[in-house]
Amino acid sequence: MRKKIKKIYGYLYAKAAKARYERHFTGDVDLKYLKMGPAQGDTLIVVFSSFTRQGVAARYNYVRTLKDINTPKLFVLDDFGLDGRGSYHLGQDGGDEIYRTTCDLIAQAKADAHATNVIYCGSSKGGWVALRCGVADPNGTVIAGSPQYLLGNYAVEEYEKENGNKLLLPYLSSNLNEESRIRWLNGLLRREIERHTSVNPVYLCYSTEEHTYGDHIQFLLSDLRAAGRKVSTREESFSNHGDIALYFPGFLHSTIMKMMVSE
Repeated sequence: MRKKIKKIYGYLYAKAAKARYERHFTGDVDLKYLKMGPAQGDTLIVVFSSFTRQGVAARYNYVRTLKDINTPKLFVLDDFGLDGRGSYHLGQDGGDEIYRTTCDLIAQAKADAHATNVIYCGSSKGGWVALRCGVADPNGTVIAGSPQYLLGNYAVEEYEKENGNKLLLPYLSSNLNEESRIRWLNGLLRREIERHTSVNPVYLCYSTEEHTYGDHIQFLLSDLRAAGRKVSTREESFSNHGDIALYFPGFLHSTIMKMMVSE
């Protein structure tokens, strides 16, 4: 119950922050973001948003969780896709215009802050984006909660599920039966992991008792370790994927605090 109350307070805090701090960054697309914390610092924290429930507008995540972390913070909103709830920072049919703009925004925020390191954070969808951006950054650290990994499989599963996100697959692959597109989406993160090396760790929080572990995370862990990445994990015990929003805030905050103390 305490975790759920904190989640409600977090939503209200983020809503107030959105009204006060939201800005726009224009590249190939128009990207909404919050920039908070001190203007400069050695480390920039970047947080990506996860999916909201159907009918609920996209919103920023973990703003209240990180409010006492005294370093520059960038919260990036993913309000793209056919229903505006998110696109994994991918364009229509997997286009790269949103991802390129996201990378440009992060590069600008890093330069403005004079930061030398970036911590990429997010859960579920936001965790997938954090992994894609973070493993490609030689000075990047990733903190992710229950991320999807095989994105093509996930989009198909959601489309076929009775109460699933039926607009994700048509957005990522307008030809629903195009197997090559599904394979390409499945391999997006794997290719980034294989292409880039880094001594910085990947921190993962997840539950072995919900479907994301068997469908995605076990393969992510295997590929990260095969690529020589150091992985630090925390295993929780919840069966509903959405409950990562109750467990990830504490993991995120404590992990960042430990990193700051060790610097």
